[in-house]
Amino acid sequence: ITGAATLRYLSERAAELDMTFAVGARDLEKVRRQCSSTGVAVPTLFQVDVTDDQALASFARRGSVLINLVGPYSFHGDAVVTACVEAGTSYVDLTAETQFLRRTDARWHETASRAGVAIVQTAGFEALPADLAVELARDAVRPDRLVSADLQLRMLAAPGAGPADGISGGTAQSIVAILGDVETPALDDVAFRITDEVDAARTRIASPNRLWPRIAAGQVIAPMVPAAFINPPVIHRSSWLHSREIDQVFMPLRYRDGMRFGGFSGARGMPALLAAEAIAAVQALVVAGGRLPYSFRRILARVVGRVLPQSGTGPTGPALDDWRWRLDLVGLSDDRRRVDVQLDADGHPGYVATARMIAELALIVADGTGTRRVGCITPALALGAGSAERFARAGLRFSVTPPRS
Repeated sequence: ITGAATLRYLSERAAELDMTFAVGARDLEKVRRQCSSTGVAVPTLFQVDVTDDQALASFARRGSVLINLVGPYSFHGDAVVTACVEAGTSYVDLTAETQFLRRTDARWHETASRAGVAIVQTAGFEALPADLAVELARDAVRPDRLVSADLQLRMLAAPGAGPADGISGGTAQSIVAILGDVETPALDDVAFRITDEVDAARTRIASPNRLWPRIAAGQVIAPMVPAAFINPPVIHRSSWLHSREIDQVFMPLRYRDGMRFGGFSGARGMPALLAAEAIAAVQALVVAGGRLPYSFRRILARVVGRVLPQSGTGPTGPALDDWRWRLDLVGLSDDRRRVDVQLDADGHPGYVATARMIAELALIVADGTGTRRVGCITPALALGAGSAERFARAGLRFSVTPPRS
């Protein structure tokens, strides 16, 4: 579903920007069927299998940016990253798989930097909107520092959408891949993408990842969906790499996020609180599962993988398009000025919106209108605050209220 939506968006945007793109796939007939069913002109196609290093290398050399939508990335991602770095082609994906992110940062950051290649991961609903919102707040308070950011999500599901429509199959199977990876996950470590151990330890103290619900300003706040452990490591890597870039002493950002689940007013607020507790309990079980020895995690991954939605499955029609969602971020600078960032967005966050935003990010990297940073960076570091307006075309409308005391 995400692949078809990305193809449709790229077809429209590439024509508008006078750019070209090609699709590499193992099953070319499937791509042709997707084009036919959505009225999209069939793009240039290449037979590519992620297990074929030669085909990957040849395909990576054909463009300036490669979008990788073939997950789980723990199984299929490293070969694609390798082909891109060796070809001098920038790389973008949707992964939230902690072990794969950690391996990629450790293996490729310096090499990709020397090669002039940007590796931008977790570039969908997880974690581009939150990361870019924090970047907008950081930009708004300059030359002062952003020291805290509190982000809340509000979701208005499409009419008739059920609980199973909320989480994408790809995200669900990524969680399975995290549990099934031979390396130990870092699900409760907000700083695993900070490679300086002193800075990482300071970040864990300043910004612990809390999974329990809370009540703020009369609202029940549940842990962020689909998982509270996805956004923080990305946002903290953005802050850390930015401080290193400008040779500034690193100050950990106090970051917190969550999902608004409704107002809390006595007994009438109990259903919202109970729902938030249920989300927190499920996520706590996933984190606890990540602490198990690999032999147990492997079995757990097999069992959970059969229950959760499969990659490529999900809702269709209005259940995809008629979603609305909003992010509200309150940031504070070190001189106690407050900045507010809002994002109003359309489309199912895990499918339609994700497809649009990863495609738009790739186009920005390709046309050079982003920051042109290289290495294993984050969506915000690839884009910069100046790119936010481009996402209005993708259905994501950012706005910033000027800082005030």
